[in-house]
Amino acid sequence: MGELRHYQLPITNYQLPITNYQLPLSKITQFVNFRAIADAIATKMGESDRWVE
Repeated sequence: MGELRHYQLPITNYQLPITNYQLPLSKITQFVNFRAIADAIATKMGESDRWVE
């Protein structure tokens, strides 16, 4: 699952108060769906390897 590397972010982005993660489930689902759609589009365009460093 090397494509997961597309979404690696600096660890500092996750050093937030726990309350920031108390979001509606729909928001989390929306984010996951966006990631899946973006990856599918990149793969369909044949540019998925551009994301891998």
